[in-house]
Amino acid sequence: MRLRPSAATRLALTTVSAVALSVTQVPHASAHGPGGKWVAAWGASQVAGSEIPGSTCPAGSGLENRTVRNVLFVSAGGAGVRVRLANTFGTRPVSVDQVTVALQRSGAAAVPGTLRTLTFDGRRDTTIAAGEDLFSDPVPMRVEALSRLLVSVHVDEATGPVTNHPFTAQGNYLAAGDAAGDTSGTPYSDTPAGCW
Repeated sequence: MRLRPSAATRLALTTVSAVALSVTQVPHASAHGPGGKWVAAWGASQVAGSEIPGSTCPAGSGLENRTVRNVLFVSAGGAGVRVRLANTFGTRPVSVDQVTVALQRSGAAAVPGTLRTLTFDGRRDTTIAAGEDLFSDPVPMRVEALSRLLVSVHVDEATGPVTNHPFTAQGNYLAAGDAAGDTSGTPYSDTPAGCW
């Protein structure tokens, strides 16, 4: 899919979730789309999935038929979005059934009309091998600098311990089942403190 750059730049969004995390590097050359420049707009440090003392965070036990919705405060803006999913410290492949991105209205609720379903090589579902990461296909989406995005990842099959980012200052949400396409935020509840 070819996107038109806006102000000579497009947004390449790297994401962190209980399923996958990102690095803060600018994507390598193969992640750049034709006719525009991708820039990293958000990232977080990654750690291996384990139990977090004093928290009921599922990073150590993993997820099964759950949706993680992360709130990302992006530094750059643009006319398109890509998300990098990572299974950096996973000990087995993680199958992802659906990933969406939207502008945040408040809490887990999305701004109406902004939700986009992401694909990976044209498919809605994908598998991330242990120790690997991958980029979504780009989607057209106007994003202003210093705005908040919701990135939602649904996994149906048990993941085992998941790559995560503990002790974050930014909130995120969990829902039972596939709630990646939900815009109301109603199915979601806050994650335990220190869990992302």
